[in-house]
Amino acid sequence: MVLSHKFKIIEKDKNINFNDITSEHAISIDDSFIQYITDTLNWVESHWNYMSNDNRGINYYGVTFFEESGIKKLNNILINWKNMFDLAPENFQLKTEYDIEEMIFVKEDFAKEKVIIQLEKIINLCNEAENTNQILVHFGI
Repeated sequence: MVLSHKFKIIEKDKNINFNDITSEHAISIDDSFIQYITDTLNWVESHWNYMSNDNRGINYYGVTFFEESGIKKLNNILINWKNMFDLAPENFQLKTEYDIEEMIFVKEDFAKEKVIIQLEKIINLCNEAENTNQILVHFGI
C-alpha cells in the first residue's frame, strides 16, 4: 500500500477542528514526495488539528489547516517545486528517507508526469482557496 497525504478546501471557520472534517473528496499526493519536500513546507504558517494550535509545516500524522498567508506561501513553494520538476527527465530517483540499519539514503523512483499532475492539483486547490477565502486542509498519513 502506498501511503499518501490528502488535501482539500473547506469553508472558513475559526472553531473547526480535526473531528469536524473528513478526507472524502480530497486530492492525494504520495508520501514519499511529501518526505522529499517537507523541509520547505516547514516554512509555512499553519494550524495543527485545531485552528487555535499555531504551528509551521504539515502535521505528518494528523490534520493541518492553512489560512490566507500560509496558503499563499505554500502555493509559491509548490509552484517552484513544479518548475524544477518540469526540468526533470521522464523518470528519476529522489532520496526520501534514511535507513539507519543499512546506513544509506533510500532512493525512490518517480515519474515526472505523475509528480507534475499531483503538484498542479494542489496548486489549483491553493488558488481556489485563496480566491474564495477558504481554508486548505491537509490530512497526514
